[in-house]
Amino acid sequence: MTGEQIRLVFGHFITFAILTGLCWGFYATPLAKSRAIIGPLPTFIGITIGYIVWCTVFIILPMYLTGRIPDLSSGEVWIGIAWSIGAGMLGAAGAHFLTLCMGAGGKAFPHVPMAIVFGTAVVIAAIAGWYTTRHSVQTSPWIIPAFMLLATAVVWVAYLTPHAHPPGHAGPPADSVPEH
Repeated sequence: MTGEQIRLVFGHFITFAILTGLCWGFYATPLAKSRAIIGPLPTFIGITIGYIVWCTVFIILPMYLTGRIPDLSSGEVWIGIAWSIGAGMLGAAGAHFLTLCMGAGGKAFPHVPMAIVFGTAVVIAAIAGWYTTRHSVQTSPWIIPAFMLLATAVVWVAYLTPHAHPPGHAGPPADSVPEH
């Protein structure tokens, strides 16, 4: 494939959003397994190494090979770098909190914390996006009720997500579970 063909196939932002969702959605299971084997802090170190490997292979190497290294003498570049370090710190903090979440009981059913994590992320991203553009973009008066509906949906999905019973505890008999 040529560079142009790759841009045509993967150039749409929705593709990358879906790939992000897939990666982060599958993130909980290996995280829980790693934590169960080696504990929370070594797991977090492993996550950090994963970020370094990914960055080296898919970001730094292609930048070097294509000559797209930013001009570090520019003050604007350093402002961008500062913002990206801030974003990285937020991402690292989120990964750390997710590791702690799994250790606080979430590893028993990792799909529930992940529903809460990503639902919360959607709500916060929507509110932050609205807040930072509220003076430059016309916003519908329905945005606040939409945020409230979105937050309600997050809680509802987390509540309705099937929960496994702890080991050694069988659930109630099938005939005693009320139908919805």
